[in-house]
Amino acid sequence: MGLRRTLLIPVVLSLAVAATFLGAAASSPFQTPQPKPPVEARGPIIAMDIASSIDAKGQIVNPTFTFPPNEPEVADIITAKAVFNTPQPTPTPQIGPVTAIITAKGVFEADLNEVNPKPLIAAINQLKATAKCRPPRITFTVEVPIDLSPTSISLELPGARKEALEQYIRSGGLNAVLEPEQYKPDVRAENSSGGPDLGMVDLSFEQFNDQDRDPPQIKLTSKPDAGTCVDADDQIQVTIRASERYEDGHKSWPSGVQMIQLKANGVEVEPTGFWRTPQPCERQTLTVTYKVPSPAPSVVHLEAIVDDAANPTHENSKSLDFPTGTQCKNVMPKNCKYKGYAGVDMLDAALVPGSSSMVSCNFRWSVCGNPYIKTKVVKNGSGQCKSFFDSERAALPKDQYCCDCYPKCGEPKPKPKPRR
Repeated sequence: MGLRRTLLIPVVLSLAVAATFLGAAASSPFQTPQPKPPVEARGPIIAMDIASSIDAKGQIVNPTFTFPPNEPEVADIITAKAVFNTPQPTPTPQIGPVTAIITAKGVFEADLNEVNPKPLIAAINQLKATAKCRPPRITFTVEVPIDLSPTSISLELPGARKEALEQYIRSGGLNAVLEPEQYKPDVRAENSSGGPDLGMVDLSFEQFNDQDRDPPQIKLTSKPDAGTCVDADDQIQVTIRASERYEDGHKSWPSGVQMIQLKANGVEVEPTGFWRTPQPCERQTLTVTYKVPSPAPSVVHLEAIVDDAANPTHENSKSLDFPTGTQCKNVMPKNCKYKGYAGVDMLDAALVPGSSSMVSCNFRWSVCGNPYIKTKVVKNGSGQCKSFFDSERAALPKDQYCCDCYPKCGEPKPKPKPRR
């Protein structure tokens, strides 16, 4: 008598048997049981193992998926898997595949090859809105319905429109909406079968892997607001948010925010934030409470500094100023004749003495003819001083001053000396 041995009872088989008994128990005894529809696998089969027969000596022979009823066999079906509508987490899109396609209509008039940029730019902005963390790279494809009649000019349109769009792109037509590395200047051309000529251009958007060439973006807030007068022992709460996400203004491929720190008048304030292996798309936040020392400086200058994880790193900074003492007493006399504002005098940079890799960025401004200067030492490179200059220009006081008495308009008049 043939012996059937099952060396491994699959979980899938057990579940199927249990489901059969439960279904039978739930049926009414006065109804004829109806056959249940087969289970539908709504997903790909991930893997499947075959089974084998065994001979009289127990050796495995004839591997296959089915056997005659009287043939000894060894069954192994536990790795036959399918996805049964189980929700799966959506992975973060990474490098390479196309993630979106938008069609711009009306880029060309019927049978013409002159570029109408308005619908094209609208489609670009719509496509850019889908880019959250990593920057886009857009490929343009001209779509022309082809008329196969011998006299039709549509046979020449794909090439003509391709050339016209490439010329428009290379002439800087997209510079206002795209960075140079965010699109491919070579345009594709394809023929579609029949239909009206709608002047269509397909925009396909893929995420690409490239170098991180930009510093993190900073959002800096404080309680109280910058420009508020403070005194010794007052507390200033500063919140620093840094991001390398495309939607937050970072233009190149993100490496992630690695370091955040706050300095008060050039001295580091604890705590600092450091992430050894940052997630490229993760925003980082650091909140620091600073206590104004006694005696207080004339101006409390708080500077937020952030670095990314690129090699070499890129640094960005923003600053907040809080006046103290006499700086808070900008009294405008009623009889003031000459009034003025803070204004930029000169921006310059020079190599640090004894170094060819570091430069000193000098921001010079004045109020009512009184000169001031702020300096920051950075690595020598193109545009390294610009962010410092921009932040200092934005932080200049917006108040109006009385040049008759500045900077002593709020100070009490000295008492007259007694006569001898």
